[in-house]
Amino acid sequence: MASSRPLIPSNWLTVGLAGRWHTTVALQEPTETVNEHGDVSTSFKTVTGCSAVDAIVRHEGTVEVEKDGVMVQVSTYNVILKGYYPAVTDKHRVVYQSRNHGVVAYDSPPGSPFTHLVMREVV
Repeated sequence: MASSRPLIPSNWLTVGLAGRWHTTVALQEPTETVNEHGDVSTSFKTVTGCSAVDAIVRHEGTVEVEKDGVMVQVSTYNVILKGYYPAVTDKHRVVYQSRNHGVVAYDSPPGSPFTHLVMREVV
């Protein structure tokens, strides 16, 4: 049976730090897991320009956003990147940009080993 969740294409994420650098995060080897509550997460092995990291991507649902004066539905994802980013500190803002357009920024909590964000698909 086909999955109802949208597929996430490889190389979908671009990571930038305060506009000073960026690298492509290639999502590889997807593995779906289901927790005791029935929540489905997709884990990826990823390789960036500076390190290897793990990514967990969960499809959270759909939201309506305005585009060119028209309300459209886009999928919303929660993404956790866990890994070693030597340029990232607690006070840096990490910006994640989709392949074409649409940018979501998130300030990582101080001391957090993870970078979390909510990501919307390109429409």
